[in-house]
Amino acid sequence: ALIFFSQSLFKAEDLAQAMRAALPAVRYAACSTAGEITPAGLQDGQAVAILFPVGVFTAVSTMVREIAAGGIDALAGLK
Repeated sequence: ALIFFSQSLFKAEDLAQAMRAALPAVRYAACSTAGEITPAGLQDGQAVAILFPVGVFTAVSTMVREIAAGGIDALAGLK
């Protein structure tokens, strides 16, 4: 699951604790946003979760160092 949340409404540790309690088997990554894109447009004070079916997706994490130096094009292998 990917979770995007508003820091004005949720504390990261509270959200992590709720995820562990409600969905202990679900692997997730989360980050705060400057606004959430919802069906009603850009809003603040929301949490958006995207769930991926385990039979079709594999999640892998990695450390991206110096992302500001290379930008998203370098990360995607376009440079």
